[in-house]
Amino acid sequence: MSLGGGGGGGQQQLQQLSQELQAIDEEIEELEGEIEDLEQEQDEIDEAIEAIETLESGST
Repeated sequence: MSLGGGGGGGQQQLQQLSQELQAIDEEIEELEGEIEDLEQEQDEIDEAIEAIETLESGST
């Protein structure tokens, strides 16, 4: 890879940056999916805690 390259170098760098941006976008989508899963798990945990507290208080 030459450092002093002429007009073609910019296009290659732009393509590389575009690929990196696409990879980052895919990572963001994966993380958003994981966040949704964790939020669902948190809701289930909150419901379980609420149910346990209801049982402990003697309410039926």
